[in-house]
Amino acid sequence: MIRGLTGNPAYWVCAYANNQHDLEEAISANPRKTSFYQAMQLCQGVLLVLDSMATPFSRVWCCFEESIAAVPSVRVENAATLCRDVAAADQSLAGAEASVLPLLGLFAKSQREKNFPVHLLQQGLGVDIETARASQDIDKVRILNSIAFPRSETLSLNHSYPEQHGNYAVVNKALASLFALHGLPNGFSEGDAVALLDALRADSLRTTVNLELAGCARFRDADLQALLSHLPERILQLHLELCFTGLEHFRVVCLPA
Repeated sequence: MIRGLTGNPAYWVCAYANNQHDLEEAISANPRKTSFYQAMQLCQGVLLVLDSMATPFSRVWCCFEESIAAVPSVRVENAATLCRDVAAADQSLAGAEASVLPLLGLFAKSQREKNFPVHLLQQGLGVDIETARASQDIDKVRILNSIAFPRSETLSLNHSYPEQHGNYAVVNKALASLFALHGLPNGFSEGDAVALLDALRADSLRTTVNLELAGCARFRDADLQALLSHLPERILQLHLELCFTGLEHFRVVCLPA
């Protein structure tokens, strides 16, 4: 209902879509040839459901799926963008929000998302693909090799994975900055945005920042200055929605060189 979807939208759920009596057919030794990886190439979005412990941030399969959806350097083919529901913090207007005046739609979106528990997203700032857990050790070996060497042949993925690799840090920082962006509106509202801003700045490969702060009455001039001073160093595009905020004076300031 929130998204105003028409017809009969389908959700692909691994536990139900795979034959539990013949998992080897669906779960290939190569993470990029599994049934869920193929499904993610066809879907319009990826749903991340967080429990009270934010468990998906500490499971290597979950982190791998998140990275496929959100990190360009990890996915080999085109993949869907990462969306979050049921508490509904997402990257675009949903359903009726897109059919009204833009400012009203943005305000409605901010009101819908304001109850998303920011402390759960803050746990996503500590995503560490290297220490994430797996039920089967070989799964972690193959996943980390797949991240380190995205185009590797299946057999080579069984070899010991490198203890350190630049792609691990890319995944960790990209996921942390993504979760930070979605947590910042609530972070500013609650006066607790420092860690979120630090995570945003740490993602040195991020080139685009879209942040919708509509309706955030506690977002003030000092917060804008703090945000601008924490932009990633390679940023090329910045889009801020600032209607109905607490800004009093809007001044052009020097962005990070």
